[in-house]
Amino acid sequence: MKQIKLCIIIALLLFIPLTLYYFIPTRITPKKELSKDDIKIKVHLQVTTGPLYYLKEDKTKLWNTIKNTYPDANPKYVQLTGNLPNYAVNDPALLGDFYIYGKVIGTYNDSAEGKIPLFNVKYSDASLAPIFRDDSLLERFSILFLFLPLVTLLLLISLIVILFKEYKNKKS
Repeated sequence: MKQIKLCIIIALLLFIPLTLYYFIPTRITPKKELSKDDIKIKVHLQVTTGPLYYLKEDKTKLWNTIKNTYPDANPKYVQLTGNLPNYAVNDPALLGDFYIYGKVIGTYNDSAEGKIPLFNVKYSDASLAPIFRDDSLLERFSILFLFLPLVTLLLLISLIVILFKEYKNKKS
């Protein structure tokens, strides 16, 4: 009984951190040092034709930064380039809204919206759980890792049952 209990405890000590690692979101792009003229803006995904990202609350912040150099640019939308988190997913909708850090390096001529700012991203705060990322080896085995929390739960229940039986045997 002690060997079974020891095996279950060791398995739990391995499976609990693994389960947490695979399902807790982490940043996709590595953090880089920013210069004094870099800004932080929150971009929102637009799932239509045209520019992929638009700005809500940071539109005035971007406009104040570019109004002297690019006065004809439309600050409502933004075209992103540089260190983007899109390589980690097939569908950008998985990323949702996130903060980006960098600066405007020019304008992009969009057929529908006219000139929009071209934003060079140094890094972003986009995060995603490793099990849902497309750039990791976990993607190939993701079906197996989906059973990991279930196995951890079953091991935990069996450990509780064993401890309860030992407690009952000691009491009687």
